[in-house]
Amino acid sequence: MINDLCVAIPIIGSKFWLGGVSYIELLIKAINSLPRVERPQLYMVVSDRTLEFYDLHSHFVHLYDGIFYVGDDISAAKQKVNGQPLIQFSSYDELYQHIDFCYPILSNVYPHRPAASWIPDFQHRHLPEFFSKEEYIARETRFARIADEARMVVLSSYDAEKDYRQFYPNSCAVTKVLPFYAFPQEQWYEGNPVSIQEFYQLPDKFLICCNQFWIHKNHKRLFESIAILRRQGRDVYLVCTGSTSDYRAAAYFDDLKRYLKELNIEDLVHILGLIPRENQVQLIRRSAAVVQPSLFEGWSTVVEDCRVLGKTMILSDLPVNIEQNPDHSFYFNRTDAADLAKKITEVWHAEAPGPNIEREAQAKEKAASFVENFARRFSDIVLISKQVFG
Repeated sequence: MINDLCVAIPIIGSKFWLGGVSYIELLIKAINSLPRVERPQLYMVVSDRTLEFYDLHSHFVHLYDGIFYVGDDISAAKQKVNGQPLIQFSSYDELYQHIDFCYPILSNVYPHRPAASWIPDFQHRHLPEFFSKEEYIARETRFARIADEARMVVLSSYDAEKDYRQFYPNSCAVTKVLPFYAFPQEQWYEGNPVSIQEFYQLPDKFLICCNQFWIHKNHKRLFESIAILRRQGRDVYLVCTGSTSDYRAAAYFDDLKRYLKELNIEDLVHILGLIPRENQVQLIRRSAAVVQPSLFEGWSTVVEDCRVLGKTMILSDLPVNIEQNPDHSFYFNRTDAADLAKKITEVWHAEAPGPNIEREAQAKEKAASFVENFARRFSDIVLISKQVFG
């Protein structure tokens, strides 16, 4: 029975990769939406290496059935987790004797243990120019090892599964696709988006782009489209949230600011940087539409957030964006600023500042089935793992 199976969920996110925190949170909340008898037991796994990131996960720790600690200093660990009960194991070998399955093993492989590797995407293969030689080799070495040694690999989209089979045709691993979906938060719909707009001194009508300022996020093309519209006599305001540092290109953000000045659109683009998530959600609600101009994405959390808010989205024509297929979406050629400007014009005239309460209610109702599908697909993977690993 599925409810007799014990699944270990290691911490993969950190202050350097909040996406990993969000992924685990969505997974845990989705599984908890199932009746107790229809889901596995879930245990958070912390180690001496990951304890420092526990606080990022503490707001949903109550959804686990318990916490496994792998390490020697149980006293320090208990202090770090604020007195939460811990079940201690001296090593991962000991841990694996007490669980049925472990997921996700992020971009790595434990070939002789009942664990599934998770590869979010293959960006380095599609956009190698954005990686140093050393980073490219490191990623490719890890992924090739997974392909050679893993018995089960989980991908977040069929597009990623296609890449995996194309790049590693000799892999014998069982592959499973597990798209993730956002769990609607009641407080999202109860917030006051106008007050958040006013707090940041933003115009009443704006588009929003919620991406880190990394080169592949394609802000430059987005800014060019705003400049095209200004030259045509149409001013469109744009709000950008997200970290302003790219570890692969330290000067990139400063270059973008200079480019804004060259394009003569500094007054149209409001860069807020990293802001509290609850504020970001309210600005998404208040926006006329969300723009996602990326040159590459895995299964996008931004798209899923917008799906449960019923937002109109202008998305780059990436296969994975098309696969996600959210309602109220327009697609543009990701290398063509003029095409993006055309799509923005269509949306700008059609959409009023949010929130659209009717659409939000419809999206919230639909979200329940997506979340249940996410949870049941994961539970199926757990059951299939028993066949794969014996």
